[in-house]
Amino acid sequence: MINRLTLVGEINGEVRYSKTTHNDEMCYFTLRTWHRWFDPGQKRHSTKSENHLVVTVRTDLVDIIRRRVTMAGLIFIEGSLSSITDLTEGSDPTRQTAAVIIHRDGQMRFLGAETKDAAADAEAG
Repeated sequence: MINRLTLVGEINGEVRYSKTTHNDEMCYFTLRTWHRWFDPGQKRHSTKSENHLVVTVRTDLVDIIRRRVTMAGLIFIEGSLSSITDLTEGSDPTRQTAAVIIHRDGQMRFLGAETKDAAADAEAG
């Protein structure tokens, strides 16, 4: 079975950084996606947005996110759908939530204005 998910959206809220139990750096954030369609019954366009939890423990991507998050516009994410323990403070530690996990074979690209840093990040990601 193939578990691959591709999303394009914007970071919604702040990016949080923490350490894994093996002392590896990780980050997680909410990615807001949306779709728009024409509703013939109401004779107007409608839009729906959804939030997705994105998590990565890849050190190269954590570094890129740390450097570029303030410049972020649209972001392309390729990862896998997984169930993880809820990461928010004060939540029930047994609660599971669906998340997009960016593993070794996953990708992340910042879309938008090309800069020298963006070109270097594209090579790394």
